[in-house]
Amino acid sequence: MASFSAEVWLLLAVVALCTITSILLALAHQFGQEREVHDLRTEVNRLREAYRNRLSEGADHAISGVGSGAVEWAEIVEDDTEAKVAA
Repeated sequence: MASFSAEVWLLLAVVALCTITSILLALAHQFGQEREVHDLRTEVNRLREAYRNRLSEGADHAISGVGSGAVEWAEIVEDDTEAKVAA
Protein backbone atom coordinates (compact mmCIF):
# COMPACT_ATOMS: atom_id res chain seq x y z
CA MET A 1 0.00 0.00 0.00
CA ALA A 2 1.32 3.39 -0.96
CA SER A 3 2.19 5.87 1.71
CA PHE A 4 0.89 9.41 1.22
CA SER A 5 2.76 12.51 2.20
CA ALA A 6 1.35 15.05 4.66
CA GLU A 7 0.40 17.40 1.84
CA VAL A 8 -1.66 14.70 0.10
CA TRP A 9 -3.43 13.81 3.37
CA LEU A 10 -4.18 17.49 3.90
CA LEU A 11 -5.57 17.77 0.38
CA LEU A 12 -7.73 14.66 0.89
CA ALA A 13 -9.03 16.06 4.18
CA VAL A 14 -9.93 19.38 2.51
CA VAL A 15 -11.72 17.59 -0.33
CA ALA A 16 -13.61 15.39 2.15
CA LEU A 17 -14.55 18.44 4.25
CA CYS A 18 -15.79 20.32 1.17
CA THR A 19 -17.80 17.28 0.07
CA ILE A 20 -19.42 16.87 3.48
CA THR A 21 -20.15 20.59 3.71
CA SER A 22 -21.78 20.67 0.28
CA ILE A 23 -23.93 17.63 1.11
CA LEU A 24 -25.08 19.23 4.36
CA LEU A 25 -25.78 22.51 2.56
CA ALA A 26 -27.88 20.71 -0.06
CA LEU A 27 -29.83 18.89 2.67
CA ALA A 28 -30.41 22.14 4.57
CA HIS A 29 -31.65 23.81 1.39
CA GLN A 30 -34.02 20.92 0.70
CA PHE A 31 -35.40 21.01 4.27
CA GLY A 32 -35.86 24.78 3.97
CA GLN A 33 -37.81 24.33 0.75
CA GLU A 34 -40.01 21.69 2.37
CA ARG A 35 -40.70 24.03 5.30
CA GLU A 36 -41.62 26.88 2.94
CA VAL A 37 -43.97 24.61 0.98
CA HIS A 38 -45.60 23.48 4.22
CA ASP A 39 -46.03 27.09 5.38
CA LEU A 40 -47.54 28.08 2.03
CA ARG A 41 -49.96 25.14 2.10
CA THR A 42 -51.01 26.08 5.62
CA GLU A 43 -51.59 29.69 4.55
CA VAL A 44 -53.57 28.59 1.48
CA ASN A 45 -55.78 26.33 3.59
CA ARG A 46 -56.37 29.18 6.07
CA LEU A 47 -57.31 31.56 3.25
CA ARG A 48 -59.59 28.99 1.63
CA GLU A 49 -61.39 28.49 4.93
CA ALA A 50 -61.79 32.25 5.41
CA TYR A 51 -63.09 32.64 1.85
CA ARG A 52 -65.51 29.75 2.34
CA ASN A 53 -66.78 31.37 5.55
CA ARG A 54 -67.26 34.73 3.80
CA LEU A 55 -69.17 33.05 0.99
CA SER A 56 -71.44 31.22 3.42
CA GLU A 57 -72.04 34.45 5.38
CA GLY A 58 -72.90 36.21 2.12
CA ALA A 59 -75.34 33.44 1.26
CA ASP A 60 -76.91 33.74 4.73
CA HIS A 61 -77.33 37.49 4.27
CA ALA A 62 -78.86 37.03 0.83
CA ILE A 63 -81.37 34.55 2.21
CA SER A 64 -82.31 36.75 5.19
CA GLY A 65 -82.63 39.87 3.05
CA VAL A 66 -79.82 41.74 4.75
CA GLY A 67 -77.84 43.66 2.21
CA SER A 68 -80.41 43.02 -0.50
CA GLY A 69 -81.02 46.71 -1.08
CA ALA A 70 -84.14 46.91 1.09
CA VAL A 71 -84.27 50.13 3.10
CA GLU A 72 -85.58 49.98 6.62
CA TRP A 73 -86.82 53.12 8.33
CA ALA A 74 -86.00 53.80 11.92
CA GLU A 75 -87.50 56.34 14.27
CA ILE A 76 -85.07 58.95 15.54
CA VAL A 77 -85.38 59.43 19.26
CA GLU A 78 -83.80 62.51 20.73
CA ASP A 79 -81.92 62.11 23.95
CA ASP A 80 -83.32 64.47 26.59
CA THR A 81 -81.10 63.39 29.50
CA GLU A 82 -79.63 66.89 29.78
CA ALA A 83 -83.11 68.32 30.27
CA LYS A 84 -83.86 65.76 33.01
CA VAL A 85 -80.60 66.52 34.80
CA ALA A 86 -81.31 70.25 34.76
CA ALA A 87 -84.79 69.76 36.22
